[in-house]
Amino acid sequence: MAWHALIEKWMLKYGFKPIRQDRVTLMLNRGKSIVLLSLYVDDGICATNDKKLYKQFLKDLSVEFELSDQGSCEWYLRVRIQQDLANKLTTLTQTQYAKDVLERFRMTGATPIIWSPTHTSLCHCQPDRLTKPYKDWAEFMKAMRGN
Repeated sequence: MAWHALIEKWMLKYGFKPIRQDRVTLMLNRGKSIVLLSLYVDDGICATNDKKLYKQFLKDLSVEFELSDQGSCEWYLRVRIQQDLANKLTTLTQTQYAKDVLERFRMTGATPIIWSPTHTSLCHCQPDRLTKPYKDWAEFMKAMRGN
């Protein structure tokens, strides 16, 4: 059985329910307590409002699967996570990932452009200048999306 199917089967049996809008995120409701779990390949991130329920869940999960609790999450899938618990604020940024992609395609000194899928062309740029540092535009856009 594939890894994802195996763990999803366990999660559903445990009481998690999939979130309709997101195929990789599951939610466990026990009264006012909630555990959200998002899985990506063999990595996961949890959010909860009940530390006791979370610790029990990890204990039960570790009986069936090898896992480790890395503590407070600062990075996940190239996204930086900053939490200000006192103000109930979480900030997600991909600044470092964007810098890494620009370096990879030798574009750290490139002129910023305005582009979206609804635009038919790039604005405020020189197309020949943009296409020289890398093989093709499609490869650059794929890397920017994280594929």
